[in-house]
This record gives sequence, structure tokens and C-alpha cells, in this order.
Amino acid sequence: MEGLLILLVLCCLAITFLGYSLNKSLKRIEVLEEFLEKYEKILERLSKTIATSREHIYKLDSSGHYQADDELGEFFKTLIEIQKALDNFDLTNINEQQEE
Repeated sequence: MEGLLILLVLCCLAITFLGYSLNKSLKRIEVLEEFLEKYEKILERLSKTIATSREHIYKLDSSGHYQADDELGEFFKTLIEIQKALDNFDLTNINEQQEE
């Protein structure tokens, strides 16, 4: 009888400890999910900004006016290279890959 009581107390302590640990873990997960949602919003805005700048740069480049000047042309070529590097960062492509 005494052994059964000790076993019951140990089980209650184990259940209490596991419940407390689970509760703390769930709170941490909620905090991390909120953190992730904030960064997803930031990345979405950044992706939209990159797309807008890409459209603007290619509109400017369509006339070829900036390539005529040597110094300005070199700067514009560098700007286009930067834009191409930014084009590789596209949040919509990342989200589509995660869904697959």
C-alpha cells in the first residue's frame, strides 16, 4: 500500500512537471510565431519595393539615355547589376517553394 502511494505521488509530480514544461514551450512557440509573422510582413514589403525599383530602373534603361554618358553609364550598369542581385531575392518564390 505504501509503495502504491509513493508511485502515485511520483506520477502526480511527473505529470505536473510535464504540464509546466509543455505550457512554457507553447508560450515560447507563440512568441516565435509572432516574431516570424512580423518578419514575413517586412520581407513582403521589401519584395514589393524591389519589384517597384526593378520596374523603374528598366523603364529608365529602355530609352538608353543613361548608357550614352561614360561616367553615368558605368554607374547605371552597376545599378542594374545590383538590381539583378536583388531580383534573386523574391519572397513569392520562397513561399511557393515552401508550399511544394
